[in-house]
Amino acid sequence: MLKKKIKLIIPLLFIFLALFFPIVNATENAEGIMPISVEQDNPNADSTQTQNTSIEETYKESDVFLSGEDITVDYVVDGNLFIIGNNVTINSQIGGDVFILAKSLTITNNGYIFNNLFTIATNLDIQGVVYDLYSLSDTITISGFIYRDIKVSCNTLNINGTIDRNAFVDCSNITFKQNTSENDETSVTSTGRISGNLNYTSKQELSIPEGAVFGSVNYTQKIVEENTNLLKDFLFSLLALLVFVTVIWLLCNWLSPKFIENTPNIFSIKIFPIFGLGILVPIVLLAIALTFIFNSITFNVAILSLILLFILFSISTSVSIITISNLFCKKYNVTSKIRQFLILFGFTLLAFSITNIPIFGLILGILLVLLGFGIITYYIFTRNTKKEVVTSE
Repeated sequence: MLKKKIKLIIPLLFIFLALFFPIVNATENAEGIMPISVEQDNPNADSTQTQNTSIEETYKESDVFLSGEDITVDYVVDGNLFIIGNNVTINSQIGGDVFILAKSLTITNNGYIFNNLFTIATNLDIQGVVYDLYSLSDTITISGFIYRDIKVSCNTLNINGTIDRNAFVDCSNITFKQNTSENDETSVTSTGRISGNLNYTSKQELSIPEGAVFGSVNYTQKIVEENTNLLKDFLFSLLALLVFVTVIWLLCNWLSPKFIENTPNIFSIKIFPIFGLGILVPIVLLAIALTFIFNSITFNVAILSLILLFILFSISTSVSIITISNLFCKKYNVTSKIRQFLILFGFTLLAFSITNIPIFGLILGILLVLLGFGIITYYIFTRNTKKEVVTSE
């Protein structure tokens, strides 16, 4: 069941695609949604400094990275929004995708997310408009409007507004807001509604009010035994990966900053030789270990090969995540260490999520390991070669 829950974060793959393709504004994605615009009092080139300052305070024409205790976004962001905070409030228009890790997240009546909202939050309250929603939360309340689909995992889902297409839900309880007619108290209508299909997984079948779902209702029973410690295992595994990647990143910045600088070039220019080395190195180390382990003279060599293989295997995935994150930072000229860490945090979440998807996740996990093996090996050999050239001169 963990793997089913992870599927809700599949669209985060678009972050990875952003390494190779420009970020697409929501005006190109959202059919029928008006584009973000900022009116200026004077459209001529000779606008005053006061007008320029006012526009900058209410309009951000780039990606925005924020972190803190209480965060309120009350200015237009014509780009992607990344936030890590405790209490987060979106009170404006966001043109790109929104990625938020918070305890409490509120999208107010003035909040309008033109693209996808990806969030892990204890309490999520959507009063405004969101294009697509992907969330892992305890309580989700939708009083506003979801333009397309939701794919969420939660304890309680309160639908007081409208989901304009389909809902894919893993939860314990779903409620729909209902109104009683003033003329006929026995006449009850649902103001909370799903215009498409409701596909939900739960321990037991839930009561869905008549007329609340315009499409079909599809129920899948959750196996209780498989989900007893699901959230605990999920958070522990995620935390372990985040800590490990962070430690590797800090050690690389401290002990070998040139490695951090060179990994994007290695990845982008030498991608095929890198994967070749990633395949060759484990095979060679394993062959050495199997060849020498039965001989008492060469036994130590075999053990060293196995230890080296284990170390490389342990850090290879982290190195791959760091490399892809560095490539993203280089492409979009992100130089701040805080922003680099936030981006690394996002890519770690992405890697953790996708590698838990059946089949595809296994393939990607193997590729990340091979990529890490190759990058480490290539850097070591090229660094030694450069030292030999300098020495010979």
